[in-house]
Amino acid sequence: MRMQNLSILGFSLCDNLPREETIEAAIIALNEVVMKAGLIFVSLALAFTLSSFGSTVPAVAVLSPAAVGSGSPNTTNFRGPAPIHYVAFATSPDCASGISSLQIYTATGVLAYSTRSSFLDVQLPLSPGFYNTQIKAWDNCGGVSSAYVQDYIQSSSGKILVNQPISNFAYAPGPIYFSAAASTSCPKGVAAMGVYTAPHHKVLGQQGNVLNQGVALSAGTYNVVVEEWDNCGGAATTPITLVVNDNGFPGNVQYAYIPDASNVTIDGFY
Repeated sequence: MRMQNLSILGFSLCDNLPREETIEAAIIALNEVVMKAGLIFVSLALAFTLSSFGSTVPAVAVLSPAAVGSGSPNTTNFRGPAPIHYVAFATSPDCASGISSLQIYTATGVLAYSTRSSFLDVQLPLSPGFYNTQIKAWDNCGGVSSAYVQDYIQSSSGKILVNQPISNFAYAPGPIYFSAAASTSCPKGVAAMGVYTAPHHKVLGQQGNVLNQGVALSAGTYNVVVEEWDNCGGAATTPITLVVNDNGFPGNVQYAYIPDASNVTIDGFY
């Protein structure tokens, strides 16, 4: 009977077993090697996967259409007609390279807007319905985080696009500048536009489909409504949460953005 001396991937089989038993032992040893190699591969793959995710956590702050952040809770609600004015910014204190991009998803995998910036300001023309909108930020260290706005988009014969003021953005007491435009399905067009800072308390009004006026407001939080009236008897409204306090930004700025979140500076165009 011939003796066997086998070596399989570093495992030596040198014994006096018969040939059949030696082959069987070799197969068992080989299976053990394959299993160990598989476990090593899985461990390496898991380590690689975990290393691909950043250890940094960006912070997302949504100002409009409703205030919410990526902390807990990270979801809020909004009800109103389209277009929906989204304003948000992101920071990542632990990532020296800053924010890579911001994106808006109106459903899982449905990208509605993207910008290679730490700040976004966009009007989304969403159709009437319910949207679980996700505002998502990535930093340049692999970190990612999100905030959510559950939008209930109402149907309306008219649409109002409000560029200024920005909802939940703090303005200083004094003149607050309003910039808005309206459209309607009425063939006779938009008759006029107005601004209410409280129910039945109209503070601004202008003929036509464009509103460019300012009003002096003291410190406080105002549930502002911008309204348009068409020449067919129809109307549409858009709500804004207007914040006015002593630490706010000058209200005569027509547009504001946050270009450098690392030192929390705010620039604006006058």
